[in-house]
Amino acid sequence: MLLRRAPLKALALPGWLARGKAYLKQNVASMTEIDPAGLAYNRPVLQLVVDARAKGRTVCLVTAAAERNAMAVASFLGVFDNVFASTSTTNLSGRQKASLLVERFGRRGFDYVGNSFDDLPVWRVSRACFVVRPSPRLEKAVRELGGEVVIVT
Repeated sequence: MLLRRAPLKALALPGWLARGKAYLKQNVASMTEIDPAGLAYNRPVLQLVVDARAKGRTVCLVTAAAERNAMAVASFLGVFDNVFASTSTTNLSGRQKASLLVERFGRRGFDYVGNSFDDLPVWRVSRACFVVRPSPRLEKAVRELGGEVVIVT
């Protein structure tokens, strides 16, 4: 979308990436606009969120996506108590995400829903691992962590 609207910005992409993924994400997000209503949402994951809230649990959107996009999705869905996302200085992925969650909720003080190998550091410190549509290899890696594992299809 960015390249269609502003093709000359493609020349800036390598420079933005050289400054880090977080910087790249923020710059791309600042020049594009997502339509949260047009995104495909995983219904079982949304049901997990609704069920957790019904039990009085705090539910946060914690994503490596750019903060602007995360806020747009959270506002549209209206089911999150808080949003943590990548900023221009922090790519909230992997170890960064795990550190933030442990700082906020304590080791094993939260459940985590994820879908990629980048989530392994977070699952390592979470109470329960909710794994969305994993490949057999990812499911095996999560099960090897030894905690509670729930597969979400």
